[in-house]
Amino acid sequence: MKLRTALCLLITAALLFTAGCAGKQTTEENSSASAPTETPVAQTLSLLCCGNDSLNPYTAITKTNQELSSLLFDPLIKLDRNFEPVYVIAQSANVERTVCTVTLKSISFTDGSALTAEDVVFSFNLAKASKRFEAQLKDVLSASGSGNTVRFTLAKSDPYAYLLLDFPILKKGSDERVNGDNVALPPIGCGRYTIDDTKTQMTANANYHGGKVNIGTIYLTNTPDDESIAHNVEVGSTDLYYTDVSNGEIIRMSAKKVEVPLNHLVFIGVNLEQAQLKNPYLRYAISSAIDRTEIVKTAYYENATAAEGPFPSAWERAKGYQTLQSTPNEQIALENLRQIGYNKKDSQGYFVDEAGNRLHFRLLVNAENQSRATAADLIVKQLAACGIEITLEKRAFAEYKAALEAGDFDLYLAEVKLTNNMDLTPLVTHGGSVAYGIPADSSEGAEASSDSSQPPVSSEQGASSSEGADSSSTSSEGAAQGNGQIYTAATAAAGFYSGQNTIGDVITAFLSEMPIVPVCHRNGILFYDTDLTPEPAPSVSDVFFSIESLQRTK
Repeated sequence: MKLRTALCLLITAALLFTAGCAGKQTTEENSSASAPTETPVAQTLSLLCCGNDSLNPYTAITKTNQELSSLLFDPLIKLDRNFEPVYVIAQSANVERTVCTVTLKSISFTDGSALTAEDVVFSFNLAKASKRFEAQLKDVLSASGSGNTVRFTLAKSDPYAYLLLDFPILKKGSDERVNGDNVALPPIGCGRYTIDDTKTQMTANANYHGGKVNIGTIYLTNTPDDESIAHNVEVGSTDLYYTDVSNGEIIRMSAKKVEVPLNHLVFIGVNLEQAQLKNPYLRYAISSAIDRTEIVKTAYYENATAAEGPFPSAWERAKGYQTLQSTPNEQIALENLRQIGYNKKDSQGYFVDEAGNRLHFRLLVNAENQSRATAADLIVKQLAACGIEITLEKRAFAEYKAALEAGDFDLYLAEVKLTNNMDLTPLVTHGGSVAYGIPADSSEGAEASSDSSQPPVSSEQGASSSEGADSSSTSSEGAAQGNGQIYTAATAAAGFYSGQNTIGDVITAFLSEMPIVPVCHRNGILFYDTDLTPEPAPSVSDVFFSIESLQRTK
């Protein structure tokens, strides 16, 4: 039995050896006939979704689902990274006085039905009533239309009103869809993707009006709360993750990142009812003493851009007019302080008047916002270096807001989100929603100093191109002056909306009056997987702006 078994093993081994040699020989002989083919990379993504929240863009509560809904629903227009319009559902938009007329493209919803003006009007009314778009659409009073034309009635003439129309369009009545168990279903859109009823997977819209979508499938990971979001981001369960870094806190993700320019202005508000702060020389001095670059680096960890003026530096239409410096200019600050009589310092290096009183102000800040609290600490040190004493008052948000409303402040540090049409009116006009410290007669904010024969000393003022420079010049009152009339930022903005002024005039008036001191504009961050190409181009309107062109490399 042992001999028989040994013979069987030898025979089997010989057969295996022969088969192996034959297989190798055949492979070598045929290698030139057929080269191996590469396996195509699966074009899929993983994103986060809150399964307990709606994907209706007007009722979704979580930022995760609000952002995700932009993949399902397209707007009339959306803004690119330079805050310029990209027409999506709209074919064109024309503004004449207080009417904005939009012509629609010929587009179908994902269920095959045609998108009409009626759907746009329906969506507008939902947007107007929603918390998410209420402030943005405040000056768009109503919408009406038929066929492929929609007319929006405006509260005031606004040549940039069409930039406000980035609200999502959904099929009329589809927001009431439910399944057999009476559970709400996502409304019907015409976006880049559709979603299954379980909210676990998105599929590329094969008939997308914008062209081919490379990523065919998006798998959704349920993240019902902030803790689960943080965990899934950190372990790499998502390929794209956006944060606006509103409080300076960032969830770390092992990935590449791209900044998202935002229209969020961080600024020093000024109580123009306060006797000293009425003087523009003092406001110029404060602006010139600020080290915006250090604030961006230290308080915002580079997730911001030093302000060149009130508008984001990326906005094409403001370029060439905004001239604030990113680094401090102590010489200009000191020259402006001398203009108002501060020529000597006390033993601690602070400027004092003839009676020995220090140049001293209180700066109010929301203690609950980490980035702004840090920025306020820096501002105190920066102004002290120029001889201006600041007492910092950090308060809980409720107390901070109450102090602003009561006018109980000299200076305050705050942030405001400008609407897409870049309207400064709520910020610089008395009675505006964020116009704390602006007097009823806004011209008081441009009061001249006692020595009005000397112009304010500042290399930061004025327009550098003919659009603004030809129509106005810097006056000693610290406001733009044209045709013998003084213009504050408020009156210049009003003139812009009446068709009398250009955006260059508005910027010139703003920098001349300096009713507030711009510090920086915050940026958001989009993290994306290293296997994705090309670099995404997220914008303030759509954090997934260029997702349709993304591809996996491996």
